[in-house]
Amino acid sequence: MGFRRLCILAIASCAHLPSQAQTSQEALDARAEQFLQNHRNQWRDLNVPFEDGQTLHDIIVKNKYTNAVEIGTSTGHSTIWIAWALSKTGGKLITFEIDTGRQKQAIENVKAAGLSDYVDFRLGDAHELVKKLESRISNLAEVKKYLTVTKKKTDLERTELNKEKTGICLEGIEV
Repeated sequence: MGFRRLCILAIASCAHLPSQAQTSQEALDARAEQFLQNHRNQWRDLNVPFEDGQTLHDIIVKNKYTNAVEIGTSTGHSTIWIAWALSKTGGKLITFEIDTGRQKQAIENVKAAGLSDYVDFRLGDAHELVKKLESRISNLAEVKKYLTVTKKKTDLERTELNKEKTGICLEGIEV
């Protein structure tokens, strides 16, 4: 399959965390940050670089997004960053992976980072997902064009560190 890595953030209204949750959030922050630092140079198998994960986290927190869809979980590096950010905004992530082995490893990694409550894992093909959602996607032509370009790329091209980062929003979709 040619399509492996595409993060899609869906904007929804922000829910503020109650002040009594601050202590548990601080503990979760420490656990997630320690997990990410301990594994910083160990991510392989189509995962985003550390800096890209941190950027995803910062975008979600800054904009107070509460819902996200990730297509291409791999073994969970970006999943952890996104889930960690959503733990701060009161949100949840739905993440899709096509490979059973990678998904299993991602579930283990997310659990070790303490973020399982913020992730809904789905096993499946992103192309099939888009087909099922076509009637609800308001920018379908743009999405199909993006998928056509993405399908032509090799795994090496998609995971090269010195490349332009791309993605596309599925407008009209809420999670």
